[in-house]
Parts: sequence; C-alpha cells; structure tokens
Amino acid sequence: MLGARAATAHAETDVFNNTVAIVVAIISACLALVSIKSANISQAAHNEQRAAASSWNQYQAKRLRQFDLQQRLAHADAEARDASGTQAASVDRPAYDALLLRWRTETNVYALEMKELASRARAHERRHKRLATLDDDFDVASAFLTLALTLLAVAALTRNFAILIAGVVIGGISVFFSALAFSGNLAVHPTFLLELIGVSLNAPGADNFGQR
Repeated sequence: MLGARAATAHAETDVFNNTVAIVVAIISACLALVSIKSANISQAAHNEQRAAASSWNQYQAKRLRQFDLQQRLAHADAEARDASGTQAASVDRPAYDALLLRWRTETNVYALEMKELASRARAHERRHKRLATLDDDFDVASAFLTLALTLLAVAALTRNFAILIAGVVIGGISVFFSALAFSGNLAVHPTFLLELIGVSLNAPGADNFGQR
C-alpha cells in the first residue's frame, strides 16, 4: 500500500517536473527570439529617426538658402526700379540678367528639392512610428515572458500547482503577445499594459520632426 502511494507520488512529481520543464523551455525559446527581434526593431527605429532628422536638417538648410536667394532677387528688383539712367547704363545688363536668371533657377530647384526632402522625412517618420509601436509590443511580450519564467521557477521550488497554472496562463499570454509582435499586426496594441509597465508611448523626438 505504501509502495503504491510512493509510486503514485513519484509519478505525480515526474508529471509536475516535466510540465514545468517543457513550459520553461518553450517560454525561454520565445524570450530569446523576442529579445533578438526587439533589439533589431529598436535599432531600425533609431535609424529611421536619425534619417528623418537628417532629411529635415537638409530641408532647413535648403530653405535658408532659398530664402537668401529670394531676398537677393527682391533687392535686385528694387534696385532696378530705383536706378537712374546713368546707373542703369553702367550695369553689364547681359551678365546681370544671367545672374538673376541663375538665382531664380536655383530658387525653383531648391523648392523641388525641399518638397522631395519633406516627403522623404515624413516617410521616415511613419516608419519610425510603426517600428516604435512594434518595439512596444515586444516590450510587453518580454515582460510577460519574464514574469512567466519567474512564476515557473517559484512553482518548481514550492511544487505549488496553483502557481504552475498561473505561470502557464501568463506564459500563454506572453506567447500571444510575442506572436502579435512578430506578425506586425498593430490593430491590437496593449496601451494600458504599456503604461502599467512604464513604457513611454510618446518618446521625445518621435513625432517632432514633421512640425515644420
């Protein structure tokens, strides 16, 4: 009788240990994948942010140059209207007209380049925003995976079935968020959970480049 009970208890212990081991292995594998992917996503988001900043800086430089040329053209037009006959005769008109034409052409070229740079910068901003959102999803997945591993470790030490169930449930949630992050589906975004774990939803500089 005692031998049967001991065998039953041993079998139950084996089932418990095997369950913990399998769940821990699955969650550990998910955590490793999530950590690698999260690092890549974060780096890509930073690259897009830097690219947007670079494009806006070029835009500002060209806008300043365009403004300078527009001021020169306005000054030249004012001088042409106010010039006396003697002053007008002393000017090398063909060279002066060629210079004004070059300035106007450069002004138009700057306008086209600025439009292209603004479009490029906004595209980088959109990609940055999407990648930052995905990075938040990976943060949530990582948090739940870590919590699940902690609960499973406690369950293994205490052999508490309730804690094991809690670890499995949390592990299932973490795997769901991991799959959601890997799929790139932004329709389901755990805003409340992100705020709960202290993830900033509006990182400084994330959406400020377009305010031009």
